[in-house]
Amino acid sequence: MFTQYRIYRIILIFTDFLTTLGLFELLTHVLPVLPAMELPGEPFEVPLLLYVTVGLLWHIIFSLSGVYRLEKLPHFFDHVARLVPAHLIASVALAGLLFFLLRETSRMFVIGFCGSLIVLLIISRLVFSQLRKWSAIRKEPDAVLIVGATPTGSYLARTMMEEHSLVFRVVGFVEDNLPGQLSLPAPILGSSEDIPRIVRDYGVGFVVVAVDPERPARLEELIRRLSSQPVRIYVMSDMLKMALVRGEVERIGDLLIIGMREPAIQGPQWVTKRLMDILISSVGILILWPVLVAIAILIKLDSRGPVLYSPERVGQYGRLFRMHKFRSMYVGADLHQAEVAKTDAKGDILYKTAQDPRVTRVGRWIRRTSVDELPQLWNVLKGEMSLVGPRPEQPFLTQDYEKHDWQRVSVPPGITGWWQVRGRSDLPLHLNLDYDIYYVYNYSILLDIKILFLTLGVVWKGRGAY
Repeated sequence: MFTQYRIYRIILIFTDFLTTLGLFELLTHVLPVLPAMELPGEPFEVPLLLYVTVGLLWHIIFSLSGVYRLEKLPHFFDHVARLVPAHLIASVALAGLLFFLLRETSRMFVIGFCGSLIVLLIISRLVFSQLRKWSAIRKEPDAVLIVGATPTGSYLARTMMEEHSLVFRVVGFVEDNLPGQLSLPAPILGSSEDIPRIVRDYGVGFVVVAVDPERPARLEELIRRLSSQPVRIYVMSDMLKMALVRGEVERIGDLLIIGMREPAIQGPQWVTKRLMDILISSVGILILWPVLVAIAILIKLDSRGPVLYSPERVGQYGRLFRMHKFRSMYVGADLHQAEVAKTDAKGDILYKTAQDPRVTRVGRWIRRTSVDELPQLWNVLKGEMSLVGPRPEQPFLTQDYEKHDWQRVSVPPGITGWWQVRGRSDLPLHLNLDYDIYYVYNYSILLDIKILFLTLGVVWKGRGAY
């Protein structure tokens, strides 16, 4: 249904492209591109490759960062909240590229271009927002009829009325059985027998069927009845709540099948995330190997046992893998986990405590500084983990998962994640799960970068690390 915004997205992409190239061309005549140039406007032949780079860079990063996502376009502040960090990433990327393509480029030129561009991009969004409101005033919103006065149908109606009222107008519900105490944001206009009349009287263009999954025969009957009407039909079912994060509809022959456990990160986003993982983990291993060797020696001198601790953890899609970290406890500490586990005031179980007697002297230091996690760079390089993601869960904890908790395994586990930067081991288990699921639902490259930077501060303070 968000296809209503496609024309706005096309206009926005085209405007961004022209604004970026136009501003770049203008500033080459106003600001000195090279510091050696004595006067602005001095003739300078800008390489064609540089124009191509500037023209494509912002579009690629904006696309990967979700700036052009259809459902975000109607909300100005949400849209700008994605635009600004994406622009900062593109600016840093441009500065890095200029270092290789045209090392002598003036810093004043780069700062002037990037600073002016973000102002113009935000102004274009303001103009875009006003034009969209103006066009919506001139054009009557498409009428939407919801078949089924269910909690799901009520939630859909409220969302459309609050967030998409410029393009959609919920006229009401159709229901054969009057609901009990359910509060509806729009009136019930009749039963399924009245659909042809309601479509005609209210000029309905969209019909959403909020079906009862226990009555598939009713769904088939409703769709057959609607097929003769001049409307676009959508089906929404509570059954789809079983889908982890997102579903994907595919056709096999004459049948439609719904993927109930599709990856939360796909396409260009997955490629970008994986490339970032490979690059940072490989560089990290090459640079930090002397530190890794030194820590290994200290562990060996401090207590008997292996240098690495490689417990079994739950990875993406529930697959088990061996996660590597420096051993920070005495050998056999796993056997005494139940003895040190505590319960907080709210009844939540805490499996890590600040004064755990199983932790060695060196172990206490490497935990406080989080360097015990460095061997996981190898897991990242192998693709078993990512730099950022939900925490790798212990298998026994997943036995108590509710259905929605399994959504966190739709992405690879991470060395760091949203829960680590929000409190780490100080948080109760249920909040850890909530933060992990928040990350899955709100994933973007920008969120990964934000978490990586926040992790540096958390590690420095040592908060929740024990």
